[in-house]
Amino acid sequence: IGELANMDITCQGTSGPVVLLLHGFPDFAYGWTKVMRKLAKDHIVIAPDQRGYHKTSGPDDVDGYKIDKLVGDIEALVKRISATEDGLAAPGKLTVVGHDWGGAIAWTFGHKHPDLLSKLVIINGPHPDVFIREYNENPEQKNASAYMAFFSTPGSEGALMANEHKLLVDAFGDALLELDKLKYRELFAASKLTRMLNWYRANIDTT
Repeated sequence: IGELANMDITCQGTSGPVVLLLHGFPDFAYGWTKVMRKLAKDHIVIAPDQRGYHKTSGPDDVDGYKIDKLVGDIEALVKRISATEDGLAAPGKLTVVGHDWGGAIAWTFGHKHPDLLSKLVIINGPHPDVFIREYNENPEQKNASAYMAFFSTPGSEGALMANEHKLLVDAFGDALLELDKLKYRELFAASKLTRMLNWYRANIDTT
């Protein structure tokens, strides 16, 4: 898909409008499992693991995770989905749903390529321009987002990997069943955490 050697994609549903689901941090396509199950009754649902997550390829350098690169991956995927000959959705007839970082990607994608989608749904993801303004000018937001500075600190991977990725699993609060926790530990263990953190390091100035 685009620049990526491979993109791991989960699909459900056989007919109906096409919905593309974009996860955030520290999540994967797996996080959409219950949502996909419900939507698949009358939709075709597509959820990729994004650049650098789990089995989806990604570079090791920080610049490879600049927002334009991340959005470019989704542009390439959407164009494949909407291909005239073998696509699942007619061009411009796609719903894009983004959560957290996926929301930032969805906002930017919708701004740059409004012709490629019909609906945009954002979950827990402020407009990137609004977030950057508040992060830079609002002390309360700066404090609430202090974890971003931690993620950008060299070596933070070690703390996040400790005790079977306890900090990352705990970030989900009470949302996970024990079986889900086991699955997430497997996903984190099979991922290169530095690549996931590079989303922050490439796009958020925490100095």
